[in-house]
Order: sequence, then structure tokens, then C-alpha cells
Amino acid sequence: MKSMPVPDYQTLMLPVLKLFASGKERVSDCIDDLKLEFDISDEDAAELLPSGRMTRLYSRAHWARTYLGKAGLLTSPKRGYHRITKAGR
Repeated sequence: MKSMPVPDYQTLMLPVLKLFASGKERVSDCIDDLKLEFDISDEDAAELLPSGRMTRLYSRAHWARTYLGKAGLLTSPKRGYHRITKAGR
């Protein structure tokens, strides 16, 4: 069975929100769970953006987190750490 390619950030938004609701605090803490949920192979998960500085999966999970924050569903008490808000629950 073929694994899925990395989903777009919109598809990752609800799973990322649920992971923060379960106690995750950083986007990097969510990556392994997202790989399992979407059956993303290690090879696809390791694919770098053209800049070569971060993976496509991390980038899209981070964008999902960014838009969840803009919607008031996550807050960032300090840089790189996030917490679900009352509205997010």
C-alpha cells in the first residue's frame, strides 16, 4: 500500500489543533503523530522545501498552527510554544 503525500496545511489544521488539545506544546512534537495519522512515509516526511532549510511536513504543520493562532484557537505564551485556547477546545 502506498503512503500518502504530505497533506496541505488546511488538511492538517484540525489534527494539529487536536494534538495541542491533547497536551502537545510545539509543532515539532506533532510531526510523528501526523506521520501516523496520514500514513506519511519517512521519505515523504523528510522531503525538504526548495530552500533546503525545513521539511515540507514541518512547514505545513507550522502554517496550520499559524492560522489556528490567527483564528484565536491557539495562543503562544512564549516563542515556539503553543497552548490551545478556550475557543479552540
